[in-house]
Amino acid sequence: SFKNARCEGKCDFPSILPGGQEQVQIIMTAPSEGDIAGVKLETDLNFRVTYRYETSTIMETLIVNMDEILSRQRQGQPVTLEQNNIMGSGPIRVEGEIKGVPYVLAGQPGDKQAGIFIFTIRNIGDKGKGTLINGKIEPCTEGGQCVGIFFPNALGTLKCPNDNCGKFTCFPYSGPGPVPGTVCINKDPIELFKGESSPFRFDIVNSPDIPEPFRTHNVRADVAYDYELRGSVHIVVNPLQNV
Repeated sequence: SFKNARCEGKCDFPSILPGGQEQVQIIMTAPSEGDIAGVKLETDLNFRVTYRYETSTIMETLIVNMDEILSRQRQGQPVTLEQNNIMGSGPIRVEGEIKGVPYVLAGQPGDKQAGIFIFTIRNIGDKGKGTLINGKIEPCTEGGQCVGIFFPNALGTLKCPNDNCGKFTCFPYSGPGPVPGTVCINKDPIELFKGESSPFRFDIVNSPDIPEPFRTHNVRADVAYDYELRGSVHIVVNPLQNV
């Protein structure tokens, strides 16, 4: 077997930008001629790399004044509703959608439902080459891995079904950032089964009135996780230097 494996030079990297590269040199001692009885040895040398990755999904979310849209359409003024989801890179990502109509309805008072958001965490990486460590995303800790979803107050009030946010806990956020809102973070581990989590639902109620046909606001979902990549390289140990 190979012995005395050690890292030569820099071996720990606090951060690497997406698309960046760093070289790590591993020095090891090959089996001696006596270890392999003078016979050429061919084998696969397996290795793995563990890293933490952080990425974000941004949902461009419309809040729509339906009366204003219908009024303009009756006057022959077309109104186009367009929105985009900006998906982050990496093997694990948060995918979000608005159930039913693809927007939040403005001017819904009290607990009247204005929109339903559904989020799912998916592993889109090559499962033959890597895996989410332990198959789950742990609860949020300082500087640790977790899922965080931000809803701006301009959409309305966040409400979980039956006042139960499941694996998430939600609280007001008014810290550094463009707008105040509500943040939901996972308080329990989120397990992935066959590459995806169970869906998580968040409702918007008490949406504000708007004078325009629609406004656009961003709902942001962040995820930080530990991932392991695996690979192998074919090794030939030839004590006799023959082909």
